[in-house]
Amino acid sequence: LVSSQETRRILDRIIGFKGREPFVTAIKDIVAGKNTLGACLELEKAEPENVENLYNIAVKLADRQEFEQAIPYYQKVLDLDKENSMGHNDEAEFQIAFFNSRINDDEKPILDYIATSKNDKYIKKAYGQLIRYQKKKKNQERVLELYEEVIKKFPEDAGQMNGFAWYIFKAKIEDKYAR
Repeated sequence: LVSSQETRRILDRIIGFKGREPFVTAIKDIVAGKNTLGACLELEKAEPENVENLYNIAVKLADRQEFEQAIPYYQKVLDLDKENSMGHNDEAEFQIAFFNSRINDDEKPILDYIATSKNDKYIKKAYGQLIRYQKKKKNQERVLELYEEVIKKFPEDAGQMNGFAWYIFKAKIEDKYAR
């Protein structure tokens, strides 16, 4: 949302759509200066160990694709909430690995995450990110390897199988049609 024609200042962003009521609430909050990135950064000055606020900052920075700035906030969430009482640690670990992979153009951080994580939801997301990355690089061989890996780990996941089948079809990889 932009504040006015004269100043053209971004107040905050809304990513995705979760329904009418949450959208209207988010708009009202932004207009009131609540839960915006600016408001969260101000709160951080007064409450530097407020885990929920640090998490909100990390998410807002990530939504803006300011990955390098988001990583330290996700790390603070992990450092301050070792018991995961707020429930953000799995996401924080995933995002740190994903952002480091993206920033450094290197699969290793996300592959390390896959190897050590016990959270199936984020492991699948990690594979999804790797697959998208390799598709973008037009590395068909690596895309096929990654699909085979994820299906081996999650053989009952119809979404993964469907993604693999669709990729084979779209890429016209005839020798894989039987697969």
